[in-house]
Amino acid sequence: MKFFRVAVGCQSTDVSGDHSSKRDRRGQSTQVPQLLVYDEYSSGLQIACTQPRRLAATTLAGCVANEVGVVLGEEIGYKIGGKKMVDKNRKKTRLVHLTEGVLPRQLSSDRVLSAYACVILDEAHERAADLDLTLVLLKMVVSRRKDLKDYFDNCPLVRNSGRIFDVEISYAKEAPANFVVAAARLVVAVHEDNKPGNILVFLPGKAEIEAACNLLRRYTKDLNIFPLYPDLPADSQRLALTHSGPSRKCIVSTNIAENSLTIDDVVPRLDMHMLDLRRISQPSYERLDQSTAPAIRSVPVDSILLKLLVAGYRRAIDFDWIDAPHPESIARAAQSLRDCTLDAKKA
Repeated sequence: MKFFRVAVGCQSTDVSGDHSSKRDRRGQSTQVPQLLVYDEYSSGLQIACTQPRRLAATTLAGCVANEVGVVLGEEIGYKIGGKKMVDKNRKKTRLVHLTEGVLPRQLSSDRVLSAYACVILDEAHERAADLDLTLVLLKMVVSRRKDLKDYFDNCPLVRNSGRIFDVEISYAKEAPANFVVAAARLVVAVHEDNKPGNILVFLPGKAEIEAACNLLRRYTKDLNIFPLYPDLPADSQRLALTHSGPSRKCIVSTNIAENSLTIDDVVPRLDMHMLDLRRISQPSYERLDQSTAPAIRSVPVDSILLKLLVAGYRRAIDFDWIDAPHPESIARAAQSLRDCTLDAKKA
């Protein structure tokens, strides 16, 4: 198998695959961790798999546990902020799904991540600020531990190709006056057509999603309606993804459902394309960057600096970043943290 041939011979490996493959709907996010668990089982060490969102970490942990046939929280578990579901003695758990902020905190007490045989950075292309922090810290860990394997950029590429789902795209002839009502009407029309398959609708935020769900509950029968957005309680998020029954379901979601998550048996996907609209001049358009800048170059880095301090590192400006934060951003964050410390001492 090409993946193992590359992974065994290299300390870092980049795994890339098609977003929707008929070979495996969840692709490398579930299969690669399982392969590595089996490969490293005799070492007694864990495999860590980071995710950018809590919902993705818990959902994928549940999917892998179900595929392997074990109880979630034993051999397969997760840690997301202050919540965790792993074996209490850590002896049984071999695969841990983590949100991206967990590893930097663990480094504050274990500079070489001695519990792990391998670290997988899933959805690395999103380049969240916490991911960039994890990358730079892992660079230092890898230099100290030649046996540790991690999976990120600047390394051999393993391409996992598969057949893409056939997709038929239809566009509205004109923009609706009320896109929430328009989305609800489309769902009603699709549902009354009686073709099989669940329905996925994308809307920009909580208010629009709840409004659409209320309309659908009022005007449809035999359709299970589920909202899905980051502020929704974790149990409600899981219910939206895992619910199954004789009636079809409709999930009305933000773009949280576009990343890391797979919703089974979705046939129509209705996207209102209402995330953002900005009018710019042609010269401004021609000066735009070819790709989106990493978040660490465009957001305040106060929390990143604080995590570095907790992990025992003080000179953020000297780090070997993938893309370094702006020096001015680091200076502002440092001053903000100093001000907070002074305020805390006064209190």
